Amino acid sequence: MDQRVAALGRADVPAPASWKAARQAGVDFATRLQAVVSTDARDAEAGALVELGTVAIQKALDYDKDVLSALNQRLLQRELDLSRGLWLHLGVATLGLLLMAYLGACFYASFSSAIRTLGRGV
Repeated sequence: MDQRVAALGRADVPAPASWKAARQAGVDFATRLQAVVSTDARDAEAGALVELGTVAIQKALDYDKDVLSALNQRLLQRELDLSRGLWLHLGVATLGLLLMAYLGACFYASFSSAIRTLGRGV
């Protein structure tokens, strides 16, 4: 889960609200499991341990879904921004090409007119 938080930080996206709940549920489950395993408590209720594990997994899945949703939204926004920039550059390049064609045609017309005038004068 820490890797996901780091990915969010690199993308300048704040961690979702489900982060604290998922982390706390994981810590609670790990603490309870460590207590059961380290004391060799055979009389511990397996149902409570399974319930804590289920809650921890569900919170982690909710957090994972929130993180992926936030990163996906950020990625879609970046794709839209890059697409707009691409179309803007393409438009400017097309306008420049059209301007060069127009100026070339004007130069050709002016030069050919001058040559014709010069030819008539000789």
